[in-house]
Amino acid sequence: MLEDRLLVFRFRLGDRDALRLLYEKYKNDLLKLAVVLVNDVGLAEDAVQDVFTNLVELPERVRIGTNIRNFLSTCVANRVRNLIRDKQRRETTVVGESDSVTAGSKSPDRPAEGCWQLAITIAAEVSSNINIIRLLILKLLSAFPAFSH
Repeated sequence: MLEDRLLVFRFRLGDRDALRLLYEKYKNDLLKLAVVLVNDVGLAEDAVQDVFTNLVELPERVRIGTNIRNFLSTCVANRVRNLIRDKQRRETTVVGESDSVTAGSKSPDRPAEGCWQLAITIAAEVSSNINIIRLLILKLLSAFPAFSH
């Protein structure tokens, strides 16, 4: 749209009001996309806010000829994916730190079993992540019928 290109042009020249107008125009669509992807309103709001915060810091990332809606949607989807990955890493780290396990130890509490349990948990998470990705793809395809061919 010509209006969007003008707003991007103004934003790149330092007009912060132009970014505010883009935010107001697209925030609801971007939030819906993020909620579909992550199924967590708080995390979705964080993702959308992070994208616009990053744009304020690096306005040169946006090209004037760019379809801003597609650009912002891609940024939000990438940010959601990064937030999910970071959250999973934190959870895995917490599990890893709480399980001080030594393989082959013969202590009464059988820490070697803890190693197997941790391995099974990690394998289940990986399998779960694959299923989550499949569900996200299906949700996206159903949300955007033009891409479901």
